[in-house]
Amino acid sequence: MLKYADFADRIDYDAMYEDLGWEPLSSYKEEDKGYCLMPANHTHGDSSGKLAINREKGVYNCWVCGGGSILSLVMEVKDLSYQDATAYLYQFADKAQNETADEFYSRIERLMERPVEERKPLPFFNERVLKWQGYDQWFADRHISEEVADYFRLGVDPEHRKYNPKEGEWIGPAAILPHYWDGKLVGWQERWLTDTPRWVGKYTNTTDFPRETTVWGYDFAKKQTKPPIIVESVSTALMLITEGYPAIATFGAQLTPHQLKLLRIFQQGVMLAPDNDGPGINWTNTLTEYLKKYIPVLYVPRVQGHGLDLGDLHPEELPTHLRGVTHVL
Repeated sequence: MLKYADFADRIDYDAMYEDLGWEPLSSYKEEDKGYCLMPANHTHGDSSGKLAINREKGVYNCWVCGGGSILSLVMEVKDLSYQDATAYLYQFADKAQNETADEFYSRIERLMERPVEERKPLPFFNERVLKWQGYDQWFADRHISEEVADYFRLGVDPEHRKYNPKEGEWIGPAAILPHYWDGKLVGWQERWLTDTPRWVGKYTNTTDFPRETTVWGYDFAKKQTKPPIIVESVSTALMLITEGYPAIATFGAQLTPHQLKLLRIFQQGVMLAPDNDGPGINWTNTLTEYLKKYIPVLYVPRVQGHGLDLGDLHPEELPTHLRGVTHVL
């Protein structure tokens, strides 16, 4: 099997740069600097050239995105697996020492036989579908203001429908929590307001809901200067926004690598506020171990009581509770 370490010191960087469409703004000794190849990670793009590549060491670093090996950079930029990124870089290596051109191309063909897994495109909904009733007591009970409910297009559908091919159709009242990404409506969560059949959970969502590749409230939080509070629940994030705290939600305690990468954009730091339970502990540990390499991480004290979170506090208790925030060392 082709190994990156076998040819990492023989890569033709100029050829690789040309293929990636990257042109250094400046070069000094073995270090090239230019615009970041991952501009989506930057709040307003990269206008000053924050990416540096060291040819001798075979590493890169960006002030916002972090750093790593050239292999990891290619995996990120071209969305390739480890082996496919290795094959991609090998075409820029001096191969005279190891194998003939025929052997090289034969090896590449074998490696590329396995199809590259493509990222599923995001769904898209016309905002006209958000024709639910407006502000409801359910939002008031959770200390979500009418202004915030209107901004995020929240509503309640008294006769919401959920269909299952095996179980049939269920109709009942549900709070609708829309989810926007890059300014587009990509789906919504449904929080059912009465008891439901076993096959209908308390929280459901639209088909192809991009839970694994997005976080709720991201567009709004990117416009703020304060560190956002990261929580698991959308309704808790809405309550915090009502009280003047930027907040985003991860749709529960199960995190994905893509969600973790998205959070690196908050260079002002983030505040972690998990549910007080076992999954919440794992959620906190996962976020901490990953994010502390890139941005400041702060802990919000857990709310006393199993399974409780900040949304279970009265708004008047929030300022006092948040005084207990601590920095991760």
